[in-house]
Amino acid sequence: GAFVAGVMVSRSAVARTALITSVEAIIAGVFVPVYFASAGVSLQFRLVTSGGAAIALAALVVFGFAAKAVAEAISARGLGRRPGERPLFATLLNGRGTLQVLIASVALRNGIITDVGYSVIVTAALLTSLLVAPLARSFTRATTSSKRAAVEL
Repeated sequence: GAFVAGVMVSRSAVARTALITSVEAIIAGVFVPVYFASAGVSLQFRLVTSGGAAIALAALVVFGFAAKAVAEAISARGLGRRPGERPLFATLLNGRGTLQVLIASVALRNGIITDVGYSVIVTAALLTSLLVAPLARSFTRATTSSKRAAVEL
């Protein structure tokens, strides 16, 4: 039965599209949450609160935001974005936690980083991802307000 289904799917573009869509839904709905839950099990917040780790976490978050702001400023000139929009775009670049967690998990499993390093990296990914929405809202309000003020003039 599985062989016949495989042959039928391989010859039908409609069936292939439906299969890909359903497999993506299963992956996104089941496997991705399970992966992140298992990554969270290895996270030890108490390790992040020690002096050196807390400083490393703060530096990682600040450096991450600063690097995105510099990259956005460089690209904004070529793309013609107005200065008032730049903080919003720089903030939106910071929602990057998925890849960090994946790389940190592999590094931890292979002994490349310690539990402290893993906890710092994953916590930084969580913090920056959590900060994106409120910061983006505030920058959107500021941009919208400045556009309204310019129109009123």
